[in-house]
Amino acid sequence: RPICLLRGFGDSSVNLELRFWIEDARAGTANVESEVLLGVWDRFQANSIEIPFPQRDLHLITPESDEAAALASHLERPSQRGISRAEVGPADEVARKAQPPR
Repeated sequence: RPICLLRGFGDSSVNLELRFWIEDARAGTANVESEVLLGVWDRFQANSIEIPFPQRDLHLITPESDEAAALASHLERPSQRGISRAEVGPADEVARKAQPPR
């Protein structure tokens, strides 16, 4: 008899584990596993259960925005103050790489 265990919750998932016995594993397991998973898929479809996919928001800074001007100003400061490249922190490096070419 199959057993279904709730193993946890992911960012965009409910993690389940399905356990079932295969009478004759020597005859192959992939065909039985596929049949069970297709049965689960069919039940999901019949009950309007959808599999969620991660969604991410991307915020773009346009060159005309105040944020872009502040970022550009911040990136120009180290060289203007005579700070060497070695003194620029990792956040400054990431911001510099994200800056559009002039």
